[in-house]
Amino acid sequence: MALWLRGLHEPVVTVSIPILQAGNGVEQTCDCVILRRKCAPAFLKLIERISARRDSSYVHVFGSSHQQVGRFTWNDLVLSETVVDLIRKDFETFLERESWFRKRRLPFRRGYLFHGPPGNGKTSVIRAMLNGSKLDGHSIALFCDKTDDYHLERMFQIAASNAPSIIVLEDIDRAFPQAPTQLAPTRVSLSHLLNCLDGLGTQEGVIVVATANNPAALDPAILGRPGRFDRIVEFPVPDCRLRSTYLRKFIPNLAEEELRNFVDCSEGFSFAQLREVYILAGQHAYDKKREITGRDLTRAIDTLREGTAGATEPRRVAGFLAPPEAVAPPTLLNRASGSAEL
Repeated sequence: MALWLRGLHEPVVTVSIPILQAGNGVEQTCDCVILRRKCAPAFLKLIERISARRDSSYVHVFGSSHQQVGRFTWNDLVLSETVVDLIRKDFETFLERESWFRKRRLPFRRGYLFHGPPGNGKTSVIRAMLNGSKLDGHSIALFCDKTDDYHLERMFQIAASNAPSIIVLEDIDRAFPQAPTQLAPTRVSLSHLLNCLDGLGTQEGVIVVATANNPAALDPAILGRPGRFDRIVEFPVPDCRLRSTYLRKFIPNLAEEELRNFVDCSEGFSFAQLREVYILAGQHAYDKKREITGRDLTRAIDTLREGTAGATEPRRVAGFLAPPEAVAPPTLLNRASGSAEL
């Protein structure tokens, strides 16, 4: 691809060159930029200015397209101490350990597995990981007919060539279930995924983050070998303390009695449902041209519960239809718990 960039007097050319390694026949790609020597200083300064102004990350999804990750930081989340210790602190110090790892001949890589019911912050934490360090992500549409083992391997290769970077594998329990009678709706094979994960020892600076709603459904081979995932963290529905903290983020001046009533009435709600409660309460308060009150919150909670009941009682008026598993935290792999998203 030939590009004429503002500020440069000559065009630059980007090219991907396939390289076949002698002996093993493995094909890799070398991504190059070709430009005149006199343009190199101005080109490097341009790249530095672009990097300095960057305030969001991008995710390249094989089988889909590039997706910009909206501005999102750790401060936008309500997190339990467990998540802070096992994810945030570990992730934020990871890139600072490179020289220490290399000196001791340790593989400079990291793997995280987030599991729990939908709507409890797994994706939001990934967004914070991407934007907090301004890293680009690489993912694959596992359920797309156009993606197969080649695209999976290619994703790992590109992530390694652009390290430090993050690979995101979403809903792996759906793609690689352990039930032998359950057909996996993906053309990516489990054996190839395991080969790519195990090959990360030579792919320095690559961080793999996988998500699963129900880890009990995962094929045991994914978790059977140590080292594939360094941290396995559960994201359950929030407890009363996190629900209280979450609402305080939105309505800091809510009366204590109204706050306690909200916490009691929202037992079992996911963070996605709590957010919907706030939105519904805000819409009602707007219609009345006033601030949100505890009564608005209670009414919104009742609406959501009626909507959930409507999923099993078709004749009732349905509102927000939450999946049944959203109110039942898993019991397997309960190594860590607690998360939240705004």
